[in-house]
Amino acid sequence: MTFQRLHELITAYREGNVTSEELEELASVLQEPNLPAEWEDQVRHLLKQHPPLHVIHPEVDQEIYGYIEAYGQAQTPGKYKILASWKKLRWAAAVIVLCISAYFLWQPVSQRKIYARSQQLINTIEPATSGAVLTLEDGTRIVLDSMGNGVIANQKGVELVFKNGSLIYNKAHAKGAVAYNTLQTPKGRQMNIMLPDGTHVWLNAESSIRYPVAFIENERRVQIEGEAYFEVAHDKSKPFFVNVRHTMEVKVTGTHFNVNSYEDESADATTLLSGAVELILPDSPAKQSVKLSPGQQGRLEKEGSNTIKLLSSVDTARVMAWKNGVFDFNDASLQQVMKQLARWYNLTIEYEDGVPDMKFGGKMGRDLKLADVLHFLEDARVKFRMEEDRKLIVLSTR
Repeated sequence: MTFQRLHELITAYREGNVTSEELEELASVLQEPNLPAEWEDQVRHLLKQHPPLHVIHPEVDQEIYGYIEAYGQAQTPGKYKILASWKKLRWAAAVIVLCISAYFLWQPVSQRKIYARSQQLINTIEPATSGAVLTLEDGTRIVLDSMGNGVIANQKGVELVFKNGSLIYNKAHAKGAVAYNTLQTPKGRQMNIMLPDGTHVWLNAESSIRYPVAFIENERRVQIEGEAYFEVAHDKSKPFFVNVRHTMEVKVTGTHFNVNSYEDESADATTLLSGAVELILPDSPAKQSVKLSPGQQGRLEKEGSNTIKLLSSVDTARVMAWKNGVFDFNDASLQQVMKQLARWYNLTIEYEDGVPDMKFGGKMGRDLKLADVLHFLEDARVKFRMEEDRKLIVLSTR
């Protein structure tokens, strides 16, 4: 047996391409008492890299990975029970692998194919990239995903330039009646734009912004859905308004803030990073308004009273994690986590038996493949199955 062969067997097991004969071969190697000492760290690293995604069976996978994980965390006081030796780990893993082999032979071919296909689909899904669909005043739609640098349109005398993944409106004097454009990011895409006044806007996945190609009135007004971060160009003579899903207005003169207004969230939230903003409910009886200071958040619940709730000392780093290329799962429920993954990886999420009541912690880069993020959730004993058309099923935890 060469180390290369051992590497192939472990990789096949992790990726779901292992045969019953290969499982038996792996078991025999793990039982071998005289493995070269220099292999041990390398083997341990391979086994720890990622837990298998239920290629054989969720319960059996969990059991074998428990041994692997326990060894890897053996030096962490109070977290896992320390195993007596590498030899004992090999023996335990060998016994479990042999059980898996028997299970593999018993399991119907159709069921094994489902697990293997699920793993294949998961491994193909990449993180979101820059891209969006631009809709011009006349209804023309321009897909920006693969657009090269240069002028892509001219609206009422204003040049629209696409440069290095950003959409830029060159300042100019508009001609005639003002024209409106809409920039929309589908699931699995994000985009940033510089408006004609110099304001920068970053759109998260599954979001949109509608705006004029030139601000010719005595105010600047845009409309958003989804999530967007604004760095508003200062112009005291022309206040900047953001209409949030037709329910709330954000009034600013020059500031940095984030608006989260996804339809499937429980509230529309505006978080101020610097400067000052005023939140206005134009349709409320007294036209309620609330002023925010940096670090505060105003929330308008979608159910209940039509009142803006002011939160102080908000974790702005968590709010801005999406723009900074991070998943921040600290104190997030499973449903909140899955909503983020659905938008970022262009998934449809379904729950086999209701939404498990679970909380998470930790941060991850948004540049990871879906498989790598699911491995993190697997450590918390969340089970998945991927089906065609990017449908991810969260399996019952019972």
